[in-house]
Amino acid sequence: MRLLRRNRSGNARPTLGRVLQRVHLGLALIAVGTAGIFLTLFALRAYANHNLHLIARSISYTVEAAVVFGDRPYIREAMVLIAAKEE
Repeated sequence: MRLLRRNRSGNARPTLGRVLQRVHLGLALIAVGTAGIFLTLFALRAYANHNLHLIARSISYTVEAAVVFGDRPYIREAMVLIAAKEE
């Protein structure tokens, strides 16, 4: 099977099958790359969302008693402490 044909001037040129194979490979690489990017972004978003839930749970556990008993200075102190440790 010949992959390259010679034209009249003697220059080699690719066959239609070879060109289609290259185009197909390029499209496949683009599709896999795009899917990888979207999956990475989805995973990062899920990770960030999970961290936000953990921070919210930590805040609620920390200040729950102070909110029930109306201890505003402790609530403010706990919130400032948690905000200083989290980015």
